Amino acid sequence: MKHPDGGGWQEWVEGESHSFAALAAAYVEWQKTIKSRVAPQPTPIGNLGEALKNAGFETKRTASERRNILPSPDAVIAAIWKSET
Repeated sequence: MKHPDGGGWQEWVEGESHSFAALAAAYVEWQKTIKSRVAPQPTPIGNLGEALKNAGFETKRTASERRNILPSPDAVIAAIWKSET
């Protein structure tokens, strides 16, 4: 994830929780790094929550907000490949 104070990218830590806004901002920043001959079609922000859920992210409610729990990178990759087939 891109650090909100501009400090660069943060390491993915399984089990760590983040707000949807932080994940959405990281997704938008990540899209800027994609270099290919054919630009990938981005997931609309309105559909990002469903895409995260399908990729294995869990949500946890606190008194003030919902947090998204990072699954293992391997679990995300497996879920994405499973949904592609």
